[in-house]
Amino acid sequence: GASVEGIEFSYEVTVEPLRIVSIDASTYIDNELHPSVAQYPGVAFVRPWFNSFPLRGEVLVSVSSSNPEVIAAPASYVLPEGERFIPLTTTGTGSSTITVSINGTSQSVEIEVTPNAFRGIEHYSAITIGQPATVILRFSSALAVDTPISVASSNESVATIAVQPTVYAPWDSVYLDLNIVGEGSTVITVTLNGIEYTATYTVPPPP
Repeated sequence: GASVEGIEFSYEVTVEPLRIVSIDASTYIDNELHPSVAQYPGVAFVRPWFNSFPLRGEVLVSVSSSNPEVIAAPASYVLPEGERFIPLTTTGTGSSTITVSINGTSQSVEIEVTPNAFRGIEHYSAITIGQPATVILRFSSALAVDTPISVASSNESVATIAVQPTVYAPWDSVYLDLNIVGEGSTVITVTLNGIEYTATYTVPPPP
């Protein structure tokens, strides 16, 4: 209670435990937000909604996955203050139900995981025969962990691979250095976690 100029006031405060009231999941694929979908290899994001917002301080929740071969989930996760999303690593394709719990309450969401797609090669630097060139390899969604990839050129009289790159999380693209040998076309094969993608790269004749 409190008093002002001798007048007493009293009030009652009810403190409720933090609980989860709903949950959703979403992933950016090709720069668009897709609900309840993720890609492999990649990351799935789940967002629990609580009975109190904004949250004050860190929040410890329990997390489980019905299918760890599709989405891996830690036994627990600490949501930093101001953070709403829980990132989870995809481990395969298919579906998995993610459950988040706190103080005896829980909510679940099913996530469908599809293959991460290769969106092709983008020119980053000028193409000059006899000189190195840099291109961008772009995938449809970001990766959850740093992932080395294997890149091969089918026609080394056109272009060779200078260095095998690594896609760094949480990016959806990587720079690739090529040695430009001559004019013509070559098929660039990109292998990411055992999945092969191909794209044609063309070196034009000198001007």
